[in-house]
Order: sequence, then structure tokens, then C-alpha cells
Amino acid sequence: MTNKLKTTNKKTKSIIIVTALFAVIGAGILIFANAATGTATLSLTPNSGSYDISSNFTLGIYANSGTTAASTVDVKLSYDATKLDYVSVDGTGGAFTTCTENSGGAGTVSLVCALLGNSVSGNQKVGNVTFKAKVGTGTTPVSFAAGSHIWSYAASPVDLWNGVTTGGTYTLTTPDTTPPSVTITAPSVSGSTVSGNAVPLQANVTDSAGTITRVEFVVNGVVKDTKTSGTSPYSYTWDSTT
Repeated sequence: MTNKLKTTNKKTKSIIIVTALFAVIGAGILIFANAATGTATLSLTPNSGSYDISSNFTLGIYANSGTTAASTVDVKLSYDATKLDYVSVDGTGGAFTTCTENSGGAGTVSLVCALLGNSVSGNQKVGNVTFKAKVGTGTTPVSFAAGSHIWSYAASPVDLWNGVTTGGTYTLTTPDTTPPSVTITAPSVSGSTVSGNAVPLQANVTDSAGTITRVEFVVNGVVKDTKTSGTSPYSYTWDSTT
């Protein structure tokens, strides 16, 4: 009797283990089946650019499902929170007019938008995301996270996204605040008469690198002519006696 009971317990344990194993395998198959294996793409526009420290910049989010119609787009973005501040995300101007989620911060952004009762194909705008540059040097990426989806519900839910996480890379800059250098001289005026205090002055305006960016000729405090070239000689055509 004892031997039969032990045998029965062993069989029961074996059945439980096998059942659990199949459950794990089945879950793995289900996850694999729901993984992004389509050909649809997600992109950011622009996917590059230079932005000054403390300035905001907005990126358009696009989903391209090709010839297959899509009705819902679930966008997950990741960014470096040490270089960028999240400002906002929304579906403004997007083809998927009902947005059920729009949030961001701490390195992640989420936007879920759908076209209720309908679907669209091709390259469609989903919405916009806005960041603020925290630093003024280097580059930083904004990428699509693995939790993104482009859903088609023609028969059953199908994820059309190809799973590519590439987004864009952006350059962060610090504007040059060095004031321009101005040198003033009183050049001779060939073939003309200068009387009273109507003394012509030539002002050479240079940038921070010392390159002349423009030349102004001033008479009695009034700019008579401006040359945008820093190359001499210059020719001026005003009446030098006035």
C-alpha cells in the first residue's frame, strides 16, 4: 500500500512539473508571437540638429505602416535626463486623433494614440515631443524603446512595428556671447572736401575670431554706407560734403 502511494505521488509531481514546463514554454511562444516582427517603422523629424543650452526644441513623431492600415500607435521614447529636460508630448497634428496616454520624465516618454473605428496606412504623424537642452556641449540620442507598437486590428491584433529603436541624435551647443570688436579710423577721402565737423569715420566690425564682418562709413553720426565684405579697398558713392 505504501509503495503504491509513493508511486502515485511521484506521478503526480511529474505531471505538475511537465504542466508547469509547458506553461512556461507556452508563455514564451506567446511573448515571441507578440514581439515586434513587422516592417512598419517609427521615426523622429528632424532626426538631427543643433540646439542651444536652455532652449526648447520639438520633434515630430511618425509611424509608417506602408500599405498595411494601422489604427493605434504606442510610442515609448528614451532620452538622457542629464542632458535633456522633458517638456511635453501630445498628438497635435497627428492622424491618430484620440490619445489615451501622454506623459514623460526621468528619461522616458509615452504617447498612445488611436484612430477609433478607422485606420490609415503610409507615413503618418503621431504627435510631437518637446525637450529642453540642459547642457551646451556634446550630442545626445532620443530613441524608441522596445515597448513601442504599431497595431493593426484588421482581423486580430497584429504588431506591425519592425522593432528598430533608432530615433535621432542631437547636438547641444552654447552660443557665442563674445561682443563684437569695433575699430574706428578717419580715412582720407580722395578728391573731396571735408569741412566743419563733418568728419567721415570708418568703423570696422569684427567677430570673436577677429574677422571683419562689415565696414560702416559714418558722417556726423549717420551711417552713409555699409559694406558687408571685409576686403578693402572700398568704394563709397555719397556726397562727402554733407
